[in-house]
Amino acid sequence: MAEVQFRRYREEDHEEVKEVFTVGMSEHIPPSCMHVLKQPLAQMFLHGVFLLIYIVSSSFLTCIMGVCRVMLAGRMAVQYIFELGILLGLSEDLLDIRNSYMQIDNRSCFWVAELKGSIVGTVGILPCVEETGALELKRISVKREFRGRGLAKAL
Repeated sequence: MAEVQFRRYREEDHEEVKEVFTVGMSEHIPPSCMHVLKQPLAQMFLHGVFLLIYIVSSSFLTCIMGVCRVMLAGRMAVQYIFELGILLGLSEDLLDIRNSYMQIDNRSCFWVAELKGSIVGTVGILPCVEETGALELKRISVKREFRGRGLAKAL
């Protein structure tokens, strides 16, 4: 981590910052799907779908195909939600980082972690809306190959 430098955002960082954010958010889709599948309510629902299809069709193959289709639909729904979140981030505060985070009169800033001229991590800080005087971390992301080195903690 010694070769990584932390600095304030500059306008020429914009495209790399958007890429780090987009890729970082997209990487949460598979673990989020697994998290949902581990929930008792989701498991009960899938068992119910299986039993309902079995009652109607009396075919295990049809049941398995039906449950797979429901799981695929769930995966597509989770992906859609994440894609909406990415688009929202790119169209709101990440559209103009300087105006969103780098205002001198309020206590906000946007930092990047840079290694050999390439951005490997980002974080923004804004005043918290719900709690006066508190600050909120936003858009914190570290490229996958640089995780586990304490970059997010340092940011």
